[in-house]
Amino acid sequence: MASDTDNGKIPQINFDLKTNRFSGNKGCNTMSGNFIIKENTLSFSENIISTKIACPGYNEKAFFDNLLKTNRYEIKNGVLQLMYNATILSKWARHIDKTVTKQI
Repeated sequence: MASDTDNGKIPQINFDLKTNRFSGNKGCNTMSGNFIIKENTLSFSENIISTKIACPGYNEKAFFDNLLKTNRYEIKNGVLQLMYNATILSKWARHIDKTVTKQI
């Protein structure tokens, strides 16, 4: 199976806990949608919006399937683990953008 980073980009996901919306990219195409979070349960709406750029060597369907399978999460050592029951589907490390400059 092709790697999620074959095209050189690292997938990312951003959560807005106030609006229950997420956005990010799958390493090639951008995505956004809604999520539901309660205690340690997490699920994503099937109505995910995504760009449709052709991404040779990239298994986008597997990425989406795993996102939609998610029914819970854990945070271990600062790493978000999206899970289906006890199975880890993906791991997400927090990245702080140090290129943002403050305005005076």
